[in-house]
Amino acid sequence: GPVLAGSPLVVVAPDGPVYAHVLLSEAAAHQARQGQTVSLRVVSHNANDSLKLTGTIETLARAPVPSGREGEQGYLARVKLDDASQKTEFPLGARVEARLQVETKTLLGWLFGPLAKGLRQASWFNG
Repeated sequence: GPVLAGSPLVVVAPDGPVYAHVLLSEAAAHQARQGQTVSLRVVSHNANDSLKLTGTIETLARAPVPSGREGEQGYLARVKLDDASQKTEFPLGARVEARLQVETKTLLGWLFGPLAKGLRQASWFNG
């Protein structure tokens, strides 16, 4: 069929691992670590037809970059997709949303963890 003006004719992609480049908020970047697992969702027009992928943070920028939103910055993370996600078909350049799992604690651990740590430190100094 006819090709629309400005439409790509060919997309060249390297043969090898697939990466997602994710812009993290400052709060997320401070909790993110190299090697941390990331859940990704390929954004589509149909929310019921979203594609879920997983990967691992390979690199994380130390300095912020402009996010594209006025006055906001973010930290660029390079996420290597895991083997199962590498085999999934999705459009190159697709927009993804990322979710990081940060430290998980029970409610009791969150409430009493600092107290227990303080008691351990106090007994070490007094013991």
